[in-house]
Amino acid sequence: MDNIMIVDRVSELKARFLTEVCPKARDQYEAKSFSSIISHLQKIEHECRTGNLTVKRERYGYVARLVAESDPSLLSPDLGGQLIEVEQAYRNL
Repeated sequence: MDNIMIVDRVSELKARFLTEVCPKARDQYEAKSFSSIISHLQKIEHECRTGNLTVKRERYGYVARLVAESDPSLLSPDLGGQLIEVEQAYRNL
């Protein structure tokens, strides 16, 4: 995936996440976790739009870790997998 494809995909997944997952937060911990995922997706989107990428060795699997820790009744495995996939594409740039 190139930068533009990642931007498009992040934008789509971010919208899905905001409408499908965020409203289901049951407590402050889940809300903060979901907010962190959105923030990281926005960072990825911004870096890909500007071409100012974080040094490759400093691109961590932050979203992947949070997705793995999320309750599957809140964040479907399908959406979680797509989030991990787009983050991995970003990390491979």
